[in-house]
Amino acid sequence: MKKLLFFILTIMFAINFSYSQTPQVLDTILSFDDMHWANMNCNTLLFSNDSIAAYGSDYRIGANLYYKDFFNFQNEGEAYFQISFKNGGQHQAEQVRINGSKAPQISNGYSENTRYFIHIKFNPDHSEDYVIARDNYDDAGGNVIETHTYNLSDKAWNLLSATNFNYKFWDNYGGTSVYITLWEVRLKNVIPVDNSLNIVSQETFDFEDDNIPVSIIPVESDWGVDMTEGFNSNASLHVEAPVGEARSVYMDLPENTLSVEFDVKYQSETHKSAYFSVDSLAFIAFDHSSIGCWKHYKWQFNDHQPHRVFWKINGSSYDQLPGKFWLDNIKITYDDYSGIKDEMHNKLIIYPNPSNTIVKFDIPVNLYEIYNLEGILIKKGKITNRHISVNDLPKGLYWLKSYDPKGTSYISKLLIP
Repeated sequence: MKKLLFFILTIMFAINFSYSQTPQVLDTILSFDDMHWANMNCNTLLFSNDSIAAYGSDYRIGANLYYKDFFNFQNEGEAYFQISFKNGGQHQAEQVRINGSKAPQISNGYSENTRYFIHIKFNPDHSEDYVIARDNYDDAGGNVIETHTYNLSDKAWNLLSATNFNYKFWDNYGGTSVYITLWEVRLKNVIPVDNSLNIVSQETFDFEDDNIPVSIIPVESDWGVDMTEGFNSNASLHVEAPVGEARSVYMDLPENTLSVEFDVKYQSETHKSAYFSVDSLAFIAFDHSSIGCWKHYKWQFNDHQPHRVFWKINGSSYDQLPGKFWLDNIKITYDDYSGIKDEMHNKLIIYPNPSNTIVKFDIPVNLYEIYNLEGILIKKGKITNRHISVNDLPKGLYWLKSYDPKGTSYISKLLIP
């Protein structure tokens, strides 16, 4: 009877853990601050109360700023952007894009220091309406300049269940004196995506053991581990792409993946670009100037589908120098035990269990989180002397998540009698 009750409670917990949070449909204007906005290029971002400006980083190198949080746009989601740019009378190309969808290139015929109003809407038939106007948005009386309708592939539509957006410019002949500016971002009929409560396990690849894990698959044979360069470490996955040639590496993620994040550094000349993509759809490009700097990026999933993620350096007929690429701290999170190696999971024991006083750990762990049957975080803190107190918890079944000093997570069922 006790085993049957425990099984039922476990199933209830799994259901509540995933679905207890009622989706919150947003109609909101986003703020401009460095907590939510980032740039994949090695250039300057300038924040103010009513705008964010991104400057070019080098000759013919622009900027690529993006919003860190993710949203579900499949509920007839809409996005509104006010933009302007300064190119110093030189050529440059721009694009505002909901990642995973399509967007036109903005270049010839557009004037610097003029505000343009972009309205993107996703429809139930999996189509996308993209409108650019002057003076105001098209649905508020603005003067329409361009209208585009795109039919999205199944892959593209699927990724709209969790996506972010970016504003970028490239082919910038004005160097570091030119910039793009975002004056407003409004979202309508979107649902925030927050997978943090669903994380059960994770694994991180930091290459400190001088090996490439079998789940990371280089397409070419010259990928290796650089034991002299890493992000806050001594090692990273590295390749030097020869002149005119491309290099790529990929991972196949299972359907229970919640997110992938990584640190990346890329250094090259103007024409050899690099990017990260999901299911062959390019999402974020890295700075390809000669400066080189480490950047962090995270992509979330909300569809319980398998995905292939790529990191790639493009070759170009303009190349005169090789491209240098470093990839570090690839962290994958899951909503089950996938990220916990069997031998590691078996080594973590909590005892006594059940307990209504203290719980001890048999291996060194330093942080913990306790969730109730509704998937709500009710307690967290530091672990000292390998034990925590649980005498303040009501009777019931809980999930206890603990973290070791390297960030590896462990999940355990905890019963308070």
